Amino acid sequence: MGSDRDLHRDLYQAIRLVRPLHLNVHRFVEHLLVGGELTVSTRAVLEAIIELEPATTAELSRHLALRRQQVERTVGPLAEQGLIVATPDRTDRRLRRWTATDRGREVFTSVHQMEIATVIDMCRDVDPADIAVTARVLATIDERFRTAVYGFDDGLDGLDGRIDDRSAGR
Repeated sequence: MGSDRDLHRDLYQAIRLVRPLHLNVHRFVEHLLVGGELTVSTRAVLEAIIELEPATTAELSRHLALRRQQVERTVGPLAEQGLIVATPDRTDRRLRRWTATDRGREVFTSVHQMEIATVIDMCRDVDPADIAVTARVLATIDERFRTAVYGFDDGLDGLDGRIDDRSAGR
């Protein structure tokens, strides 16, 4: 087993690659969605709704690691397009549970199939075992950071404020 210095170097390098990877994936998906019904944000929220449904805004927020307000701004256009619908929660009428409509599922499936075909073509030469290990490692690292973020007193919104304060030099 390597030293803590080696672990730090390798872990830091892996984490440093996440940001440009995320930005490039975002730009790639944005390009694929041009002229369609979804934006990158609405696509992500629609996928999360399909995965979790029915889901409250708070559940979607936690799942996507987004502020609740960001999710609230995104579900509106999806509902207006008829891609999702809200139903009142059975136990708490103040909460809405979001589900995808048949049309929403069709739109997402069409986009997702296009993404899959394109990504498979781009990465055909990457060993599937390496991809599987990478996915497991990134999921573990994400879970450790997610646990830390939600361990702060006021969760994700509090962390965002602290990062904003720090970056502003306050």
